[in-house]
Amino acid sequence: MNKPVKHLLAVTTLLAGSMAHAAFGDFPPVLTNGSAQLAFSDNGSMSLGSGGVSIRTPATLPGLPATDNRASYASGTRQLDLALGSFTISDDQRAAVATQSLNSLVEFRRTVVDEDNPDSLTRYVVSMQDVEVDLVSATIYAKLSSSVRNGLDAPLVTDLGRQAIFQATQVGLVGGTQGQITYVSDPDYPGSLRAHASGNFAGQLRMNTSTADTILGNLGLSTDANDPVAGLWRSVNWGTFGFTTSPVPEASTYAMFGIGLLGVGAMTRRRARA
Repeated sequence: MNKPVKHLLAVTTLLAGSMAHAAFGDFPPVLTNGSAQLAFSDNGSMSLGSGGVSIRTPATLPGLPATDNRASYASGTRQLDLALGSFTISDDQRAAVATQSLNSLVEFRRTVVDEDNPDSLTRYVVSMQDVEVDLVSATIYAKLSSSVRNGLDAPLVTDLGRQAIFQATQVGLVGGTQGQITYVSDPDYPGSLRAHASGNFAGQLRMNTSTADTILGNLGLSTDANDPVAGLWRSVNWGTFGFTTSPVPEASTYAMFGIGLLGVGAMTRRRARA
């Protein structure tokens, strides 16, 4: 776009602002994309290691080879990244209160070798899919399922339902915008605004006790009250959680931009006839 047209579009968009609000009223903010990070602590990693458990995020979803996994775990940094697809906004339209990462898959894996037959392996997998985050209660949910495979036999899969996986020791958001929706200017189109929200859980992550027992049991590990591995899973600080949105133009900005384009088109046609 050449400079004269770009400047003309910016001016026309600004002049159209009052017209857009008069015609369309106030629009609710739009938050449609973003990213989240769950950073595992030293104690969280130790809990996994004590049970011989590793985390894996396949590149694509099983059975859906054309669907990319929206979760990615880096063992070096011990960070789980989630691509967020949608947000729920508070009734007063001032804050993000929930978000989700559909088509996300995180696997807890454990392999056991039969001492009497080293060639015989039992593979345990607990899958955490379609992560959802309640930003108000500081709770992370997901659909759980498990599979057990003995040697070359077909895996036995069990649906464990949607469960609360982690909950922060303190509710609320800190850092960033603390979950509040703010508006930032778009440098490409002066006068336009983009909705944005970000923040981190105020507390550390703890694994829900019943969920810890479900995962441990389906990984072939003890859930006994005195078991040291089970004790770690139920009590340690697993890490931290934070999120940020990808700025999206406010709905009224789209209306303003559309009116601006109409204005530029009219002026261009008028010049062509002159």
